[in-house]
Amino acid sequence: MISRYGKHFINHKVTTKDGYILSLFEYNNPNKNEIKKENLIIQHGLQDSSDFITQTPSGNDIIDSLSCKYRLWLPNSRGNKYSMENTGFSNKNDIFWDFSFQEMGKYDIPAVIDHIQNESKNQNKLAYIGVSQGTALMTSALTDNLQYFQEKLGLYVAVVPVFDSKKSLIPKYEMKNIQFHEKAGKYNISPPGKLKKAFFSRLFTKYPQIVKHLLKNFTDKNPDFDIHSINDFSEFIANYLLSGCSLKCYSHFSQILLNKKFQAFDYGPIKNIKIYGQSDPPLFDTKLIKGIPIAIFAGEDDLICNIDDVKEFRDSLSENVIYFKSYANAGHSIFWSSKDLWFSDFTSLLLDRV
Repeated sequence: MISRYGKHFINHKVTTKDGYILSLFEYNNPNKNEIKKENLIIQHGLQDSSDFITQTPSGNDIIDSLSCKYRLWLPNSRGNKYSMENTGFSNKNDIFWDFSFQEMGKYDIPAVIDHIQNESKNQNKLAYIGVSQGTALMTSALTDNLQYFQEKLGLYVAVVPVFDSKKSLIPKYEMKNIQFHEKAGKYNISPPGKLKKAFFSRLFTKYPQIVKHLLKNFTDKNPDFDIHSINDFSEFIANYLLSGCSLKCYSHFSQILLNKKFQAFDYGPIKNIKIYGQSDPPLFDTKLIKGIPIAIFAGEDDLICNIDDVKEFRDSLSENVIYFKSYANAGHSIFWSSKDLWFSDFTSLLLDRV
């Protein structure tokens, strides 16, 4: 694959233990000698894909800055446009869409890490950057399989991390919309086709205030501060952001929002007992995480991952946290804000570490 900035990526196929075939893009660095470099994973968020790095100005800057030290890997979670296959059933089968970030953390991340270490012939601990849902994957996985990650993970960078949503300001009507789709028997949210994509592209480019309105209601209190170029961001939303996912991902996040707990998926008491051995879904207990260096970046005006929730997340991790930085006026779309805000802190953390 070639990005809009002319960078080349190699598409690796990774099969998880439960049969999902994931596309894992590796930056094909023209300055070789990659074997000696540390491996770095950059994991996208909800309804997104590796495009958030390969096809954006900030992502391109991150590649230019970090590829001197790291061998860069960009996974695509099950159910997005690049990872639509399973060895056992078609994506037209409802069973294909029976997953949330919980399964991504349990199956996708270990499969990706094992592939990277085998492919790179580098068994040293690697670094992981998760953005939004990308943090939910890793945090839930750490509580479920800590010993594995203690052996594999040298640094976890959590950008706008998802936690228990006690202070989240996401509108409640969005949760009702999810419940409506569930009752209607809809199990996936597909990426828009060519006609819809062309429509959104023309609409958002011509009327960027629509995008600002969406951001102000769902993610960023002050979109004029967060979005350095609203035209670039509008184009990205129309052409790349809506990459597909399962409705169960949204359902899981809605459960967390409504219950104010960072917990496993709630199937109801009877099925919970069958799956978890208890009537209530177990918590992802972050206080059990030990021996993992963690850095956290957050926006103080993030409507989804409220800064108070992020600080609670930080405090629950205690001595694991080696770095914490929050930015005044910044929201959930922090990577789209001016590089002057976050870029130096972000790259210095990753380039200066031993």
